[in-house]
Amino acid sequence: MKTDPLTKALHHRNSSLTLLDGSDSRFEWQSHPDSVMPGVVPFVDKPQQERSDYIFNANDSYWITNASEPLTGYSPLYGATDTPRSLRTRMNELLLRATGPDSFAGTDGKFTLEEVQRALFSNRSLAAELLRDELVVACKAAGMVSISEQKVDLMEACDVLSAYNGRLDLDSKGAVLFREWITGYSYKDTKGGKSLYEIPFDVSDPMNTPRGLGDKALAIEKLGRAVVILKSAGLGLDATLGDAQFAYRGDEKIALHGGCCHEGIANVIGIRGGLDAPAFKVDAKPIGDSAGLTDKGYPVSGGTSFLLGLTYTDKGPEAQAFLAYSQSGDPSSVYFTDQTKLFSEKKWRPVLFNIEDINKDVKSSMLLTGPK
Repeated sequence: MKTDPLTKALHHRNSSLTLLDGSDSRFEWQSHPDSVMPGVVPFVDKPQQERSDYIFNANDSYWITNASEPLTGYSPLYGATDTPRSLRTRMNELLLRATGPDSFAGTDGKFTLEEVQRALFSNRSLAAELLRDELVVACKAAGMVSISEQKVDLMEACDVLSAYNGRLDLDSKGAVLFREWITGYSYKDTKGGKSLYEIPFDVSDPMNTPRGLGDKALAIEKLGRAVVILKSAGLGLDATLGDAQFAYRGDEKIALHGGCCHEGIANVIGIRGGLDAPAFKVDAKPIGDSAGLTDKGYPVSGGTSFLLGLTYTDKGPEAQAFLAYSQSGDPSSVYFTDQTKLFSEKKWRPVLFNIEDINKDVKSSMLLTGPK
């Protein structure tokens, strides 16, 4: 097996797959009397949690479904435990946990539909909240840095980052500069890299560690490279996401808010390659060694898709939603960009439950019949 090319490819150090030796009887599929089919773990033995405050998942393992009661003792196939969490997980938990007059949940600690929507679209970057202030201090102390034998003046970058509000909204000045800095590190670094953080991961405090800016010299070097990248792209150092991040829908581009993995945000926007849908065919050329910036900005083709906010009332369910990539894939349809624009403007659309409301909102109808 060690010489098998496929096994070697799957077992590289960054793989999230678990490989088992099929020739070893210890790894035979097991049958359980309570399982619905042979080889499947029965429901009673799967990770599960029921609480009255919150449970959540942000594409992470089951371990921190609620930070007050970590789950352990299950198969590693359900995910890792006692390991650093993603910045996205930590931001989601922070938004859910925070209470008081300045929190989204308010003094009662309970979210209304409007409050949870505002929390999601607050577009807070945990990376910025953890690292920006110390980066600004290091930037001002350095003043200048050499990048590929080129002297790069950092003072404007220092001022831009100092004024950056730490969010990924369309009007957040400095968001692009901070993104180009943080994406100079690997995604693995943002979870617990010693070069990025000063205070390491503490298994007893997984939501507050790691933190603090680590290697200052490396941070300044990466900031200098971010400055070079933005200048190469023709963007000001105070460029906003509204200047650079777009959903390309046919011949139209729609500015979108939100961020991605390195930034630690609940509202995830990403770029994925290999999509053949007409809406995503963008002839974009990378800018320097940027992780995502192109001569077409940041072309969005992944991440946030269907969003649903739901609350139960005495009159029944009340909900609002987005289909962020819009209802239709046909460029000639009026539904090709409708909800993408609503998402850009943070204008939720109502979800209709009552038959009376549905009948009032009918756009067209079709009766399908078959042979009798």
